[in-house]
Amino acid sequence: MTWNETAVELMAQGVPVKFAHPKEGALTWVCGLVLHKDAPEPERAHDLIDALIGPEAGSYLIDELGYGHSNARSFELVDEDRLTELGLPRNPLDLLNKGVFVGPQPPEITTKINRDWEVVRAGF
Repeated sequence: MTWNETAVELMAQGVPVKFAHPKEGALTWVCGLVLHKDAPEPERAHDLIDALIGPEAGSYLIDELGYGHSNARSFELVDEDRLTELGLPRNPLDLLNKGVFVGPQPPEITTKINRDWEVVRAGF
């Protein structure tokens, strides 16, 4: 289990890795951009958001890092063979519909996860 970009980097180094596609669905996540109500320069923030959701930025995220993107036109800019290599469908809805989205965990689970993560980061 890894971030998409780690697998893409390993592939570029010739390490034979692939993403699993479990019949139950792969763990899936999404993230996004937020414009805070008190943003000091909302026009500049909108410019940044517009750039990041553009098809060219999305095709870069797909091709270079192996991530999906919110702009379906981004997928049209990526070669079919590259999408196949990355395990991504041409239609992003196919990926989202097959994914398993995990909701918020109870506080005690979050605490354990964070504690264990800190142990891993500290090198055991």
